[in-house]
Amino acid sequence: MPWRAWANWWTNGEPPRLRPSCEPLRTACCWCNWRPWRLRSTCPMRASSPRWTACRTVRSMGACAATRPKRPSGFAKASMYPHKWPVCAVTWTRCVKSIVNFKPNSMSSRRTLKLPAAAAGLLLFTTGCVSHGPPSRSMAPPPTPQLARTTAAPAMQPAQTARMRGELDAVFAPYFSEGASFCVLDATGRLAYDRSCHRSVTPASTQKIIVAATAFAVLGGGFRYHTILASSGPIRNGLLDALWLIGSGDPILISNDLRGGAKVVAAQGLSSVAGGVVVDGGAIAGPERNPAWDPTDATYGYASATSGISLDQDTIEFHTRPTAAGAPARVFLEPPSKVVAYHSDVITVPAFEASIIAVDPIATNTFFVHGRIAAGHREVVSYLPVSGIANYAGDVMDGFLQARGIRTHRAPRAGTAPVGVTNLWNHPSPPLRFIIAKMLHESNNHIAEQLLRSLGRLSGTTDDAHGIRTEERFLDSHQIETAGLRLIDGSGLAGANKVSGATLAATLASCEMMPACHELYYALPRGGMDGTLRDYQFGSALGRVRAKSGHLSGAESMVGYVTTRRHGRLIFAFLINSAAPASAVDNAIARGVDVLAGF
Repeated sequence: MPWRAWANWWTNGEPPRLRPSCEPLRTACCWCNWRPWRLRSTCPMRASSPRWTACRTVRSMGACAATRPKRPSGFAKASMYPHKWPVCAVTWTRCVKSIVNFKPNSMSSRRTLKLPAAAAGLLLFTTGCVSHGPPSRSMAPPPTPQLARTTAAPAMQPAQTARMRGELDAVFAPYFSEGASFCVLDATGRLAYDRSCHRSVTPASTQKIIVAATAFAVLGGGFRYHTILASSGPIRNGLLDALWLIGSGDPILISNDLRGGAKVVAAQGLSSVAGGVVVDGGAIAGPERNPAWDPTDATYGYASATSGISLDQDTIEFHTRPTAAGAPARVFLEPPSKVVAYHSDVITVPAFEASIIAVDPIATNTFFVHGRIAAGHREVVSYLPVSGIANYAGDVMDGFLQARGIRTHRAPRAGTAPVGVTNLWNHPSPPLRFIIAKMLHESNNHIAEQLLRSLGRLSGTTDDAHGIRTEERFLDSHQIETAGLRLIDGSGLAGANKVSGATLAATLASCEMMPACHELYYALPRGGMDGTLRDYQFGSALGRVRAKSGHLSGAESMVGYVTTRRHGRLIFAFLINSAAPASAVDNAIARGVDVLAGF
């Protein structure tokens, strides 16, 4: 593949034409080494080769230690997330390590960065390095790509439009009598298909389109959160009165970031903190969990708390390791915390028996770990949400300080930082474009809720109500239909949310007209290839659709862009509230998108 084709992809977002079976592997190799002209014969695959064949050329270059994706037989239905490719070129090592350990909803390890395959190339090469130290000067990132316009494509003739409507009717007819909203806009923004387009229904996670578009428009793709360690004055003789941990609502702050902060202040000579750690999480207001959510969801990571000092998406890891058969298993927490308690009766069983581990909450921040784990089995990691995030984060920070030999003489507590503090450590988040891409690829509820409350600051207070007010002002300012609109949260987790297909489709159409919102297109996963769209069985739309899917009990949906064969890009919103099996509804949605792609 000529190097100019790869450069065009990185700058304009248009992927080169590759064999589908080779594309994931070749792009992984490309992201591991900034030498695209050396990849002309990289892919060793043949038509009969298995998808997980290794990339021998890249290994011979010494760029990647491992470039093989998981075997398809190992995929779990619940793990609808992209392959995570190791980004290991020396050029980008510092850039990658600065954003290491972002834990997606699939609960991958916090110790290894695993970027969405579609977002990795875009984000690494459009935003530059986010580094704790001086940025890498080895390669300047290209400018942010602008959305390729498709209005030059010939418009559909009336006969073609009629045929498209007939084919879509044939696919979606079983759901017309139920709660559904179907809407398609052509490349000029005109309504091309309308079946209850203006009916407000439960959107599920496609509602994240609204918070993403609003955040791009009002904050910008380059916006960053900052987490700070500060004091009332400089360190004198290794002493401080108090150490303030001040958050701004960073949704992807991780415990290893705080470990790095403890290392920095230790290097500055800090040895003792008389007043202990004080946590200021006042950047986010309101209750930690939305009261409209199903209370039974509170025990799952996808409904974790929202807070100004969010840490590890406000979850904690329970690690269970086998010992000798018949002996109790070893259970420990990561990060270590005195605020979280647990009891365990997990037993190590012979190697031929199955491992079954469960972690149940029995009180606030108290858990019961039970089950069995086979001898020789790898450790099992479970993720559980915690409450009282300010106290929890303070306890974790206190532990990291003590691990560095820094004594604290008072228990961690929450408080409000005084004006005029001295910054000892400032941790910037990755740019907002990275955070939104992560949210849309993983359908990450926690990020959506943190963003919503951050938007609330523009309307007065960083809570859900004011965040929703900011969203409504954005929709109104762009003359987007809001009739029947009812927003309860940012993620779409509440079943009481109501949005029409017309609202979501018009939001995407408006983003095409706003330079600040162009990047939303590239933040969406590609159909059949990335994120939550990976497991959809697309035909002609494979790799030609970028969209956000939604799944809730009785609600399946998809909203996005699809590039047709002859008539440019269409915008679609297919929202179905039905008692039919979710798999059947999802297949119908995929067939509907295939119909559009075929024109």
